[in-house]
Amino acid sequence: HGFTKSVGLALAFIPVTLNTALAAASAIVAVAFGLSTFDRWLRRRRAHELAWTIAMALFAIAAMSLWWGEARGWSEASFRMFFLFGAVLNVPWLALGTVFLLAGPRA
Repeated sequence: HGFTKSVGLALAFIPVTLNTALAAASAIVAVAFGLSTFDRWLRRRRAHELAWTIAMALFAIAAMSLWWGEARGWSEASFRMFFLFGAVLNVPWLALGTVFLLAGPRA
């Protein structure tokens, strides 16, 4: 068939584990939510929405790293990206968005 020849027979039958599917779903949801918060920031220009947009972009990168690691096998680079973007860089932006939301224009 044309499809299996174009992508290669081995690629057409790669099994997908539950962990891989969940990682893919989290990446897709993170991108969708990040686009939603970015749209709200464009319309309202509230600081907390920009901070949360950045946090969602960082989480999406982490989720894509998780997806890659689960689908292709973990490497040092994929684990470092997952940990850096999902825990180290992401958390301060989430906290900053919450501070901006609770403090209002004073922040």
